[in-house]
Amino acid sequence: MFERTGAGPTRRGVLKSGGAVLGGGLLAGCTGSGGQSAANDTTGTESTTSSRTGSYTVTMSPMGSVAFEGVPKSLFVVFPQYADMAVALGHGDAVNTIYSPELAGGIMSTYTARLKGVSPKWSQLPDPLADGLSKERLYGLGSDVHFLDPAYASTQQNWNRSDVDEIASNVGPWFGNFYSGTHDKPPSTWQDRLVQLVPDNLIELSTFVL
Repeated sequence: MFERTGAGPTRRGVLKSGGAVLGGGLLAGCTGSGGQSAANDTTGTESTTSSRTGSYTVTMSPMGSVAFEGVPKSLFVVFPQYADMAVALGHGDAVNTIYSPELAGGIMSTYTARLKGVSPKWSQLPDPLADGLSKERLYGLGSDVHFLDPAYASTQQNWNRSDVDEIASNVGPWFGNFYSGTHDKPPSTWQDRLVQLVPDNLIELSTFVL
């Protein structure tokens, strides 16, 4: 649980926040639009290849419905479970940041090195929270989507809801639900939009980058 405004997440916090969204990664290989499989798995063990084309909409609190014109090409990632899901969906190379690349990047490399065709250089990615969450960095990265709860982003130093809305409008949408994963209360300005994750939310999350 993150308690200090503007502070970077602790290792314990990273691990705890991952539990609720990991289910999305587990469903990713077999769930697509209209209930059809959106991936081809040739061996049952190797990473899948996505097949989704065209626009689609994903719904999860607190963002509501987020429309995408196609599969995002660049993914802003803080917590490593999102990078893990991107790899599982065949989009590991789209990840452009990861928190604590020396730690999380090393752990990710230990596992992904064993996967055929997966070779992201995790430890060389920039830390998205180095010196705090920076709008300048977000503009510079130009990510198609930011895998971070906008409610959590609004608690960072020198950030508020208008800053979150600015990035969503000018760069790319936010997509994450930190507070349901930690069973914690979001900032008061977001409580009306937050609900506990349910299976449907996880299914929608799993179809996001297919």
